[in-house]
Amino acid sequence: MQRSAGRGLAKFVGREREMKALKHAAEQARGGCGQSAAAMAEPGVGKSRLFFEFKATSAAGWMVLETFSISHGKASAYLPVIDLLRNYFKIANEDDERTRREK
Repeated sequence: MQRSAGRGLAKFVGREREMKALKHAAEQARGGCGQSAAAMAEPGVGKSRLFFEFKATSAAGWMVLETFSISHGKASAYLPVIDLLRNYFKIANEDDERTRREK
């Protein structure tokens, strides 16, 4: 998405309802009620662009953690969350069980 943005993106239209929902979740989080957001839809409908635009307009002052789902991960609904946590805590495949727990 960042490469596409560097080349120039088409005008972002038609996602007011989704942006409003994301901004509402951000307001709730800012108020102390933890939130997470997910977008699930067919390929090519603009999920990445939606989050790109949200981050560009609303993410100042936030720590944003992102993960992605890929087709071979369909066997586990938690695979994106597991990948997110592994990346955030810098857990490597070579880490033994004790090191993983410590991280």
